[in-house]
Amino acid sequence: MDMSPLIGDDESQRQQQSHDKLDRACRAQRRTRLLQRIFCGIRGFSIFLMAAAVVTLIFWHWNEINSVAAQKISHVAATVQTNNDSPLRQGALNYEKEVEAAAGN
Repeated sequence: MDMSPLIGDDESQRQQQSHDKLDRACRAQRRTRLLQRIFCGIRGFSIFLMAAAVVTLIFWHWNEINSVAAQKISHVAATVQTNNDSPLRQGALNYEKEVEAAAGN
C-alpha cells in the first residue's frame, strides 16, 4: 500500500528532503573519517621513513662519528692536562695544603 496519498505530496517531499539531507551529512562524516585515517597513515609512514633515514645515515657514518668524537675528547683531555696552572687547580692545591697544615698542628 502506498502511503503518499495518506500524507500528502508536500509532506512526502519534505520527508524526502530531510532524508536526503541526513544522507548527505552521513556521507560527509564517512568521507571525513576516511580522509583522517588516510592522513594519519601517511603521517605515520612519513615518521617511519624519517627515522629509517636517520638510522641509516648514522650507520653509514658510524666510523666518522666515532673519529670526530675521539678527536674532541682527546682535545679536551689535552687541554685539561696542559692547564695544570689553572686557577681552579691552584685553588684546590692551596686548600689541600691548608688542610694538611691544620691536621699537622
